[in-house]
Amino acid sequence: MTDRRDQFLIERYKFILEQKRQLNANTFKVVAIFQALSLAIIGAVVALVTQLGEGKVDVHLAVYAARFCAGLMAAVGVFAALVIVSGLSAWINYRADEAQVEAEVFGSARAQPSWRDAPKWYETYILLAIFAFTVTVVIAVLFVVVPYIRT
Repeated sequence: MTDRRDQFLIERYKFILEQKRQLNANTFKVVAIFQALSLAIIGAVVALVTQLGEGKVDVHLAVYAARFCAGLMAAVGVFAALVIVSGLSAWINYRADEAQVEAEVFGSARAQPSWRDAPKWYETYILLAIFAFTVTVVIAVLFVVVPYIRT
């Protein structure tokens, strides 16, 4: 009976560690998707201004399209942040499962992470970068590009 229990705990521990690794990998995939979509949105705004300068786009359409791009950028930023926060939440849950296995095997476990540990997590800085970049692009489009289009 003990042998089966030990084998189960080992397999459970391996599973938990693999899930935590996958969550870390997913974080960087989300960042890559955010970067690609941000680049596409910024490229669309640049193309819009270029087309406007060549007289190929109506001013009213250009203003609408620029505002749409700003809204799309905000939506992409919010989505990326929410996915990262949900991954972080899942990581914390897996860490609690890991601690439970450690407690069963060793009698005690490492301390649980708390939100006070957030400055130690790379996800915190990724979230700050996403927030800062998204806000910067939205403000630039709405308060620099749109007024430029209207002139």
